[in-house]
Amino acid sequence: MSRDSALMDGSLLSLGDQLCQRFVHSKFDDRSLPFLPEGSIESLVTESAISTELFDEDDVPQTPEKALIRFVKEKAKKVFAITVCSGISGAELLTTMRFFKSISFTDNDLPIKNPETPGQGSLSWTFYFPFDQMREKPIFKIWNGWKISGFYTQQWRFLAPVFSKTRFQHYLSPDSIFPFTWVNNIVKGGMFSQVYEVEIHPRHQEHPEMTIDGHPAHVAIKEILVNNDLRQEIEKNYEDERKALSEITDLRHNHIIQRIAAIERGEKRYFMFQWADGGNLREFWKEQNRPTLTSDLVKQAITQLWGLADALHALHNYKDQGNYRHGDLKPENILRFKDKTCVGILKIADMGLAKHHNDATAVRKKATSAKYGTVRYEPPEVVTNRLDKARSRLYDIWSMGCIMLECMIWLMYGCKALDNFDDSLNDGYDSSFFKIKEVDGAPVAEVHPTVVKWMDLMAADRQCGKDSALGDLLDLVRNRLLVVPLRIQAPTRILNGTEGIPSIEENLNRHISVTSASQNTPEIGPYRADARAMRSGLERILRKADSNQIYLCRSQDRQNLHGPALIPQRSHSNSLLSPVAAETTYMTKVRDKMPNDLFLPQAQKLCQHCERLDILATGFYLSDTVSDLQKRASACDFCNLLSEVCKTLRKSGSFQLNREGSTLKMAGITDPILSIFHDLGTRKLSFLANIGLQLGFPRLAPGGHELHFEVLRHWLQSCDLGGSHSNCLQALEVNLPTRLLDVSGSQIRLWETNGARGKYLALSHPWGEPAKHRHFCTYTNNIEKHRNGINFEDLPATFKDAVITTRELGFQHLWIDSICIIQGPDGDFTEESKHMEDVFSFAYCVLAASRATGQEDGFLGPRPDRDYVTFNRSNSGKYHVCRQIDDFEGDVIEGKLCQRGWVLQERALAHRSIYFTERQTYWECGQGVRCETMTKLDNNVAAFLGDPRFPTIAMNSPRGAKIHLYQDLYKQYSRLQFSRNEDRPFGIAGLEKRLIQSFKTHGGYGVFDDGGGLLRRSLLWQRGSDSILYRIIFPAERDLEVPTWSWMAYKGGIDYLEPPFDGVDWEKSEIQSPWANKSPDGFYHTSDKSLGISLSAVAREFSQLDTNHSASKLIFDNPAKSDGQLANVRVIVVGRSRSKTQDSERRCYVLVVTPKAMKHSAGMMVYERTGVGYMPDSCISQNGTPVKIQ
Repeated sequence: MSRDSALMDGSLLSLGDQLCQRFVHSKFDDRSLPFLPEGSIESLVTESAISTELFDEDDVPQTPEKALIRFVKEKAKKVFAITVCSGISGAELLTTMRFFKSISFTDNDLPIKNPETPGQGSLSWTFYFPFDQMREKPIFKIWNGWKISGFYTQQWRFLAPVFSKTRFQHYLSPDSIFPFTWVNNIVKGGMFSQVYEVEIHPRHQEHPEMTIDGHPAHVAIKEILVNNDLRQEIEKNYEDERKALSEITDLRHNHIIQRIAAIERGEKRYFMFQWADGGNLREFWKEQNRPTLTSDLVKQAITQLWGLADALHALHNYKDQGNYRHGDLKPENILRFKDKTCVGILKIADMGLAKHHNDATAVRKKATSAKYGTVRYEPPEVVTNRLDKARSRLYDIWSMGCIMLECMIWLMYGCKALDNFDDSLNDGYDSSFFKIKEVDGAPVAEVHPTVVKWMDLMAADRQCGKDSALGDLLDLVRNRLLVVPLRIQAPTRILNGTEGIPSIEENLNRHISVTSASQNTPEIGPYRADARAMRSGLERILRKADSNQIYLCRSQDRQNLHGPALIPQRSHSNSLLSPVAAETTYMTKVRDKMPNDLFLPQAQKLCQHCERLDILATGFYLSDTVSDLQKRASACDFCNLLSEVCKTLRKSGSFQLNREGSTLKMAGITDPILSIFHDLGTRKLSFLANIGLQLGFPRLAPGGHELHFEVLRHWLQSCDLGGSHSNCLQALEVNLPTRLLDVSGSQIRLWETNGARGKYLALSHPWGEPAKHRHFCTYTNNIEKHRNGINFEDLPATFKDAVITTRELGFQHLWIDSICIIQGPDGDFTEESKHMEDVFSFAYCVLAASRATGQEDGFLGPRPDRDYVTFNRSNSGKYHVCRQIDDFEGDVIEGKLCQRGWVLQERALAHRSIYFTERQTYWECGQGVRCETMTKLDNNVAAFLGDPRFPTIAMNSPRGAKIHLYQDLYKQYSRLQFSRNEDRPFGIAGLEKRLIQSFKTHGGYGVFDDGGGLLRRSLLWQRGSDSILYRIIFPAERDLEVPTWSWMAYKGGIDYLEPPFDGVDWEKSEIQSPWANKSPDGFYHTSDKSLGISLSAVAREFSQLDTNHSASKLIFDNPAKSDGQLANVRVIVVGRSRSKTQDSERRCYVLVVTPKAMKHSAGMMVYERTGVGYMPDSCISQNGTPVKIQ
């Protein structure tokens, strides 16, 4: 059999087919490109395979051809495989390989350069080696530009990088394929970096670290996000971190994160580290939120603290020359690696702010450039020196003191006490461990009185008694680490060196006086210790512990201890805090945990005119012209900002601005045009409160990043703990819906709850047009598959984002309507819709995908950048003037999602909701609306629907106001959109049930019956002036018949006739609802079908007045079908006005009805409603006929 015939019948796979079978897909990026694992080519490109591809089976290679085969096998296996995968075969392949051998083109010459170069109006080609050597006509005919381009593309499948500890720096093409076979969907990060957990193909990592169970550890990929505005600074920071990681790896310290690689792939920058399978220290404290205090646990914790201290000592005394300091130590930057102990191994990470200094701090007069450490753990000299003096290595010592104290609180009292401690630090400099006071006009720092008080009371705890490990640790923290004064060193020797950061900011060669850190002896006295003294103090504790278990831990039942008993717990009553103080408490919690690169300052340009502005001054007023603004805009950021705002508002000519509280308003425009936010800690809170200024952030975190979720977690926590939020809170466990999604594992599973209790989140989202959005649903034919597991990647983007958010907020269960309700004619929608009230009312929180138009859109996407200008004034501190983006009404209430019918009910029934909009995220609960900018809004118009105990607010109103509220609710609802119009009665059924119960009445189908005027008023709905009503055809599976007297039977907006309150005598005998004469002890509503749908009424003939007569008006539901033929039209009198009209007649409010063809009920004619109106009493016949209206 020939080779071609063997290929035809499948008995022999070609080399290309075999290569394709071995390809593995990369899961990084969105490209999912295939690559060949390293080493796989050895078993595929064999001498036999080469010969088979080059020659026919009957041809015996001659000596020269054997040399060609040997060349391929020994030097060009990848070149050969790439050529095959480029579609070159047979004689063309043989010619090509001969050519490659003749010019010695081997695997070592890969990769080739990209041959594509854009030309004028077309694509021109610039060829590089080996294709620039083509002079032979045959080879030139084989390899045109497109095939060379194909070779360029195919080569990357064979060149996936291999990572090893011996090679740190990798320079890769932007087309290079990462050999990552799994990527965690949960991404962590900050404003300028994000971190992925990935699994590397085992053949692409030499000597990988192993986990405790013996498997290769995953790695962390830190991607540096390049912001065009800050590209230069970000590139410099990347280079700083790369250099730091490259140099300090020589330490090979067990408590410093070990780098694996620094990667430049085109314009993208990455670092690779071992993945911390135990998370970070903060996460560990939360995970072990109530540790059992034992000798083993205390020893493990102190051992790890000693390891961190030893690592700092090694950094601070790097190679006994110069030094590194970290600059941003915090629990989030201390990673935990699991081992056989409870605590695991703690390692210092995130060297992005680490700085190398060749000279000791005492003689470095210029401030260093690591400016952005986390505020909470910064030492007091950052404020007292205002960064005018250099930061020392003792900066890290203060941070370690803060971390050690927090660790002790966690050990002794648990995570709840640690939260209480955090709450108590609300009035210092950005929630720091110190407090600033003014002495003779200068800032002076002291350890925060609350910190001192906690340490005093911890010292009184038996566990911190005399001759105890925790007592000695507390003494070390108190007397050596959290110490404000710094020891001033005298210069001892001279070096030739550079000042500050070599080769980064300065290259000023000069003689510098330096004290070597390694020569310093631990100094006893009122000064902060250095790393060596800190390490020595921990060593002494561990030496004592080796011979004395009681020293480590005194046995004591600590289950009921929640922190020092005398520490007053923070009141959460808003009445006890000024508005600014309340915002500070909330805001500092969020900011402390945010990566500091979010607050990198913008470079500001201000013209002389704006330099003189004092926007915070009382009575601030600015008058200017748009033309003058435009002239100054290129040289002034604030003029440019105002100019852009004027362009948006289409403003020309002159304008006037004035400040109202925390906003700038323009004369003649109702809404504010700019927001003003003040920085934390730059002025006293009383000053901000007096001028009505808001604290806040000028920049928002990127959507879906860790700090974005941190804001959401704080919203939930603040609401959970707030004393004024009692109406917002759910029970710890509630009856769960019929089905929920369990999102805790890698496979998402549809779970039948079977009456279980627990907590869950619910998603409110638009389905979207079927033509544009794939609808992911559960049907009877796939429910078993969904129970067994749903692949995350199979979900549409909106559902993926909901799963990610649920996990990030720490919840296991999520309700999504299209998955948790069985869809289709044989589904259970009709039954489940009866419980919709409970689904959203019992949800712990509702996630609202406000920015999405359908299931495929997602809601965690990028948000537009916000323009702002920063002012720094000596008298008023630092503040930011920003584009106004706080618009809950526009973004949410009038947004895409809230135009969907179901959402009105979902919002009203939810106790609290998070709205993900295009510009920012909003929180709504019983205490109002919070913006992601930290603004708090009060929306009285929205309060009715935002009421977490809906409709409690409405029920506290007078009767007339209650009626207007429900009518406004129905008018709004009737104008909303549905993917399926037949959902109209179901989309508000839960709200209707609540209203019926609150009114203590009966009702259904959008109508209420209290036995009096309420029924008659609610029947007097009319077609909206902007609408035409169309009857909805309800499919059989909905199992619902909606009467014509209900607006729910129609598609289109409604309004109401408005008879005057206390001015109408309602007809009680001539019109009766299906609920008439029912017991007042029970409540009946739409789903109670046993009651029927018939109104019993008396129909009367009438004579129509002139259509222009003001005393008479009929409004038909569908004017097109009301052709003026009134022969069979009847009216039903609902009520008569008490006062007479100008014609001395009473006005009758009527329903307009027509008979249903050949239909009778209980011997009476059946009519259907066709309109509503009013007319004089004299127009209506005194003789009436009993009828049924359906």
